[in-house]
Amino acid sequence: MHLLTKETIKLLLSKRFKGDNFSSLKDLPHPHKLKDAQKAAQIVKEAMQANHKILVVGDYDVDGVLSTTIMMSFFQIIGYKNVNYCIPNRFSDGYGIKPHLIEQNPCDVIITVDNGISAFEVGEYCKNKNIKLIITDHHETQEKLPLADAIINPQQIDCDFIQKNICGAGVAWYFCNAIKIALDLKISLLELLKYVAIATIADMMPLTHINKILVKKGIEVFRNSNNQCDLLLKTFLKSQKFTAQDISFFITPLLNSAGRIADAKIVCDFFLSQSKEETKEIFYKLQSLNQERKDIVQTILTESKHHITQTSHCIIAYKDDWNEGVLGIIATKLVEIYQKPTFVFTLKNQILKGSGRSDGKIDIFQTLLHYQELFLHFGGHSQAIGLSLPYENLNKFCDIFASNHHPLTQQENTAILGQIELKEINKDLLNLLQSFEPYGQGNLPPQFLIKNLTISQSKSIKDMHQKLVFENQIDGMHFFSKDFFASNEKVDIIACIQESLYSKTPMLLIKEISKCPL
Repeated sequence: MHLLTKETIKLLLSKRFKGDNFSSLKDLPHPHKLKDAQKAAQIVKEAMQANHKILVVGDYDVDGVLSTTIMMSFFQIIGYKNVNYCIPNRFSDGYGIKPHLIEQNPCDVIITVDNGISAFEVGEYCKNKNIKLIITDHHETQEKLPLADAIINPQQIDCDFIQKNICGAGVAWYFCNAIKIALDLKISLLELLKYVAIATIADMMPLTHINKILVKKGIEVFRNSNNQCDLLLKTFLKSQKFTAQDISFFITPLLNSAGRIADAKIVCDFFLSQSKEETKEIFYKLQSLNQERKDIVQTILTESKHHITQTSHCIIAYKDDWNEGVLGIIATKLVEIYQKPTFVFTLKNQILKGSGRSDGKIDIFQTLLHYQELFLHFGGHSQAIGLSLPYENLNKFCDIFASNHHPLTQQENTAILGQIELKEINKDLLNLLQSFEPYGQGNLPPQFLIKNLTISQSKSIKDMHQKLVFENQIDGMHFFSKDFFASNEKVDIIACIQESLYSKTPMLLIKEISKCPL
């Protein structure tokens, strides 16, 4: 393996963005490039002129609540008051817009955000009740689309929007811009990009093309914001110079916790509250829910070892009292262990309801799309889905991946960039790596192979983690170590390079470590 220099590292990282023509906000496509955006904006304009009641219906994950926050914030900005929002409760309402939610929230116009592309019953209901229905969504479409006055979803076959994989909040932000154009308003919606950035990261969208710019700018807006909600959220981050990965690790779980174990409307109330005291109270509630979520996950993860069915092609785990709100987290953790597509369910009244996660090789949405007759509910993305099915169909479900599976059409770029010498690791290299942020899905943090390192100092942390110092005083951290290494031992490592929180110098986040062969 050839040793990498800074020049070759820059070349390799640049290749990830070959053909990417988006370097600033001015390069973004026009809102009307989204099919039906102009049509839907006209419907909203006419509704506002008639002072009709508008209802925004979101979803209970981070993308759903932030999509709702974007729409409601937009109407606040332009001063339209005859608008309300609704977030379905995961446990009592289930996923997506339902007729009973409309009955509880009478309105003239409905705007769905981050859901609706499979709302067939609601489409019929709105038609019969003469309610205008605008669907904005980003989930993959099925062969048939629901009845609606307008459908804004880049996944539609006849939509020419240049990037298919944008999150629901990205679609909502674009729609707000389309409404702004229809109303001929001279206002900036830049402030709302902080929500788009967090949602894009949380929904694990590829950080390339449009998403890259939206996230980069959105993080900048969030970093510079003195809004009380943002200041409270940033207390969860260890540095003002936070990254997309920091948001993913610290903020996403906090915002997701409400929808996972209580009611996601709490998060919208947090962002939309006009009272400083109320905002603080909700934030403390979110912190409490997040800790409760962690405890539930740990309990179920421990129990799951005794409730796993492992086939040659997938992992299935279920139990009759598991909290359905955290099953996606459990599936993700089991994928890391077993390296197979994983599905985790709770069983109630002979119905299995839960989440599935891909192993990064198989498109689980397209694979299961051909077997919809087995499911009561089914939807999601190539690597993450929600589904429910009768218990009696479980054996047939298990057989799907043994007989047929659909590979992911776009493989992630390789994380391990190549081999590097320790002497190449300095502030210049750190600056070069930071210039290719944000890192995440579609732009993985580059990892480097570094061989024959001598450990100068070694320290165990809580008997779980290990801090190492190498011969040129570069620090390294290895979390959840299986083996612990002593001073003067020689090792090979695979690591990411990041800035130390304290010294502001390069440090190594070690992914793999092994003793050098004799």
